[in-house]
Amino acid sequence: MDRRGFFQKGGAAAAGAAALMAGGSASNSVAAAVRSVVEGSNEAGVVPGPIQRPLQLHVGSQRGANTPAAAAFLVRHGVKHWVPSPRTSGGRTYWVPSDLYKVQEFAQANGLKVEMVALPFLGSTNINTESRPAIMLGQSPQRDRDIEDIQRCIAAMAAAGIPAFKYNMSLLGVTRTASTPGRGNSTYSTFNASQLDPNAPPTIAGTVTAEMFWERINYFVQRVIPVCDQYKIQAACHPQDPGTPPGGYQGVLENVLSTPGGMGLFRFLDLYNSPYHGLNLCIGVLAEMLWDPQAEIYNIVRALARTKRIFNIHLRNIKGRRDNFQEVYADEGDVNEARVVQILAEEGYLYSIDPDHEPNSPDDSGSMQGFAHGFGYIEALIKSVDTFSPPYDAARTRA
Repeated sequence: MDRRGFFQKGGAAAAGAAALMAGGSASNSVAAAVRSVVEGSNEAGVVPGPIQRPLQLHVGSQRGANTPAAAAFLVRHGVKHWVPSPRTSGGRTYWVPSDLYKVQEFAQANGLKVEMVALPFLGSTNINTESRPAIMLGQSPQRDRDIEDIQRCIAAMAAAGIPAFKYNMSLLGVTRTASTPGRGNSTYSTFNASQLDPNAPPTIAGTVTAEMFWERINYFVQRVIPVCDQYKIQAACHPQDPGTPPGGYQGVLENVLSTPGGMGLFRFLDLYNSPYHGLNLCIGVLAEMLWDPQAEIYNIVRALARTKRIFNIHLRNIKGRRDNFQEVYADEGDVNEARVVQILAEEGYLYSIDPDHEPNSPDDSGSMQGFAHGFGYIEALIKSVDTFSPPYDAARTRA
């Protein structure tokens, strides 16, 4: 296939991965994953690996469930795996084991298992409202003190038997424009870059180039992941939501973890070669960073899954593409979520698949109905793969 044909076949992301390979900087695990998909991205497709049964992937939730009633809502909808956001105590700015023991005890008493926790800071917030902004502002020595707190949190997790945490590397937070109407009187969270205010002032971070952004991310990674290695705790970073439009927004010239083709995610994994340095991969955000999600996303999901460094999946869907999309119900978006779950099963993904950012309506306070739909939809996709996919079919070619 010639170069033009390669791109027309949805190989733009894979070609970007090839460029990363050509640079010679990729760690062995990332390089192998990228190579296996790039070399297989032709008319014949990629022959999937054998599906190992019983499937280990499962439906999960990051919804707050800190009361018995909220926990029962999850359990009632088939959810057993939970991602809580534990609080610190005693005026401390980090967890101690007793903070996490309480969460574990509550989960066990209410039929849930804590698979991962959200850090007490580094959420998906705009830096102007972040209570502890030093890491993302690159401000030493305060960022070093904040990183020390995260190192203490990791030690507490190990003591409490919690295997993983999720976090964000965010300056702009979740940027959206005016919502748009959806089915059944619901509303869809929407992003249309043409509606952004071009005169919006920079955040307190000022002008941030891609190089500056990468320095701050790498500074964090080089000091946190060795501690994850020491305690065997997985660190799962969420992509930035959404990617920035051409020229940037509010002083951020590029959201580097949401670049076209998903290449920022491969570069992120390449910062530190460790099985504990990975992603909380949001399929919705991955689609948001692509110009042609329907053609590009499946190869990228497979390549990332082959690194064995995805520790949590947020499964949500969009209509549209980079710079112009709606967040919609799982069954009506442009991404074939059944195909995503199939790929994850073929690549031996082991962890939770969580619904995320469900549409809302005046009759659905807190998106309860939306999440119930999401839980059931994901469980059905998993059951379908488990029931109807053969353990191995060499004739099936799936990009």
